[in-house]
Formats: sequence, C-alpha cells, structure tokens
Amino acid sequence: MEHPVNKKGFAQICIVVKDIELAAKKWAELLGMDSEIGSIAEGKRANLLIIDDAVNIKKVILDGKDAVENGEIILKGE
Repeated sequence: MEHPVNKKGFAQICIVVKDIELAAKKWAELLGMDSEIGSIAEGKRANLLIIDDAVNIKKVILDGKDAVENGEIILKGE
C-alpha cells in the first residue's frame, strides 16, 4: 500500500515548510529579534507543532515548554 503522501505531495510539503521557515526568519529579522526567534536552535524561544500522518496533533511546544503530548494538554496557564 502506498503512503498517503506520494513523492509529488512530499515535494509540495517540503516547499511549504521551506516557505514558512523563510518567512519566520525574515519576520524575526525585521522585528530585530532574530537572536531570540525565527528558527529552531538551542537557546531560542520555540513554538513547535508536531503532527502524525493523519494530521493528528502529537506534540506542541510553546516557548520551549511541552504544552501538548499525544493530544493531551499538559501545560496549563501560569
């Protein structure tokens, strides 16, 4: 059985991811905050969403802290 994302679909996803990456980096630079945000790197503030093949949320990281794990909210408001 073929994976639901074929080679053409994978290539399109890669282009979208690259566009998001470039936009995030550019906005961070324009805001003068590129040392803090705009890319995923050690020491930078991070917001990250991880999904599975069926587009179910598996994990969310907000400002470097785990917020959702396997679809369950684990970080409450501080």
